[in-house]
Amino acid sequence: MKGGSISDNTHKDVTYEVSARLHNDMPEYRFVAMGTTQGTDEYGIGFIMGMKVFDEKGQLILSEDFSETYGDEVYGYAVYNEMMDTMGLHIVDVNFDGYRDVIILNEFSGAHANTWYDCWLWDPETSSFAASESFAQICNPSLDPEQKCIFSTGGSGAAFWGGSIYKFMDGEFVLTNDLYTDWSGLQETALVDGKMTVVREVNYPDDDEEKAAEMVAAEMKYYQDSELWQLDNPRWYWVGGHEADKWLER
Repeated sequence: MKGGSISDNTHKDVTYEVSARLHNDMPEYRFVAMGTTQGTDEYGIGFIMGMKVFDEKGQLILSEDFSETYGDEVYGYAVYNEMMDTMGLHIVDVNFDGYRDVIILNEFSGAHANTWYDCWLWDPETSSFAASESFAQICNPSLDPEQKCIFSTGGSGAAFWGGSIYKFMDGEFVLTNDLYTDWSGLQETALVDGKMTVVREVNYPDDDEEKAAEMVAAEMKYYQDSELWQLDNPRWYWVGGHEADKWLER
């Protein structure tokens, strides 16, 4: 893993703290992210080590430890230094139920610089947080409170320009629409009667590069103009980091 472990004594401990209400009629809670950085290069690797949440009385109501030990070395969630100022900590309603939830980066590194977040949903019935594993699978999430859905895309090859749409159903974030593209063509699928079903498919000729390029351009225009996809909308951000903030604090 690039950047070394926190055991090499070259890291600096960092914290980021924010206070927020989960609902307008609730008191402020305090959210604290803890991590460690090495050097000042924005593309150096830091580690997010944990997170704590305190209620209005200072009582600890959520405590998460992200550290892992490999042999004699200790690591956390690997994140480029440029995001270690906030560690991607957001208090935001991700399942659109009227109550804010808490998310924090679990990865922001690698060649494509995509982002994924751990998530804890607030349950007003139990007055407690519950981890959401399904949210943690969403790459570069972009929240749309009006449509109550999450748009997602990210680098996964030079020929990929599609994306995915998720909705919160029965306690889980569910893939409802997907557009997969590669050098050979594209496949659009949608959730129909509980099953992902192919709704559109295009194959490019493998023996005519000029024709294939024309078809790719036409398909990209088709999905840019699509009312559902609108692929030229900046909500489809391809590189994470602070670019994601504007699409999470909504």
